[in-house]
Amino acid sequence: MKRLILFFLLAFSHTFITGAEENVYSNKGWSFSFSGGADYLIPANDELKGMLGSSFFPSWDVRAGYGINPADAGSYAIDYNFPTIGFGIGYSNLHALKYTGTSHLNNILDIYSFVERDIVKTRKFSFGYEIQFGLGLSNNKYDPCNNPLNEIINSKVTFDIGGSPFLKWRPVSQFELSANLRFKHHSFGKLTYPNSGINEVVASVSAKYYLESPYEGKAPAITENDFEKGFKFEILAGGGVNRCVEEWDVYNKMEPDPGRKVSTINAFPKYFLSFISTWRYARKFSSGLGLDLFCSSKDWITSLKDCETVLIGPDAVNNHKYSPFSCGISAIQNFHYRNFAIWGCVGIYLFNRVGASQAPRHSYQRIGIKYSFPKISGLTLSMCCKTHFFSQAEMMEFGIGFKI
Repeated sequence: MKRLILFFLLAFSHTFITGAEENVYSNKGWSFSFSGGADYLIPANDELKGMLGSSFFPSWDVRAGYGINPADAGSYAIDYNFPTIGFGIGYSNLHALKYTGTSHLNNILDIYSFVERDIVKTRKFSFGYEIQFGLGLSNNKYDPCNNPLNEIINSKVTFDIGGSPFLKWRPVSQFELSANLRFKHHSFGKLTYPNSGINEVVASVSAKYYLESPYEGKAPAITENDFEKGFKFEILAGGGVNRCVEEWDVYNKMEPDPGRKVSTINAFPKYFLSFISTWRYARKFSSGLGLDLFCSSKDWITSLKDCETVLIGPDAVNNHKYSPFSCGISAIQNFHYRNFAIWGCVGIYLFNRVGASQAPRHSYQRIGIKYSFPKISGLTLSMCCKTHFFSQAEMMEFGIGFKI
């Protein structure tokens, strides 16, 4: 999966981002928009390639956004060049795809939040990026008899993440036309299985109307001292649901009778404990290192070993070690907006003995969000997706932390 696109999108944009200039021209207040797009469904695995007879389908979005008024902007809004935040509803018409057999995907209704940010802006034109995060609703699921190739989406709810650059043109001050090239990902992060997810590239155009006239005037000065430079230390603990994918190979792929194939596999708890040290060197950014401890359930280890005995034989299994514990060290990057943060990390395992099929996993990645409560002893709530090889989701992690 490609969730890490958001991390790299933000990191890349930092190269071109500057603070507010002396004179500001910015749309503000509420706006409403409608967009239509041509979506390309990336055939990322054999199941999709065997299912699809075509890869293009239409989509539509309606949005309501609120642009921060520069006259009332705080320091974070100034740093981020007066972003627009809002919510949207999208509809992807996957029924428009051609299918080679009975297996199919259903339409997806997206409900999401978004942030738009201009990097370069004039009265008539602007260039920037947006990110979005939300939920997708679809009633299509895997069925070994009636929908055997749909190992793509096996849940009625998915997490949806997207990001795109955009180019906008304002023929008049309160009306805007824009072109976007958006990447979207739908999946459920191993909360269900099979669920390899959908990756889309969307070329869209939109029309937006602002209810208020734009702000034009002097840029506000940053006077707030609302963050402290220096080292921050945090303990983050939590867990999630892990799946033994090898169960799917044994009880579905190797089962010749469709009526006896399983439609999902067991869920096992997995826990983590992270010790994090970061250096806050700017209002928007902090970087650091983490020591990450992971603990799988003994039932997951037992299931993995039993399945690998079937898949590769007892002799090969005996040549590998199985431990529910693993640990690693990671490099961390945070992008802050007041008490909210988008964060990502890339880690290397120092200890990871998980049999034969998962032995090549030497590194791991996490991408997610955090929200801090400074008045409650530095309490932090977090949600992230842990992956391997920048593409294979292991689990969704939900955690609680404290600054020390």
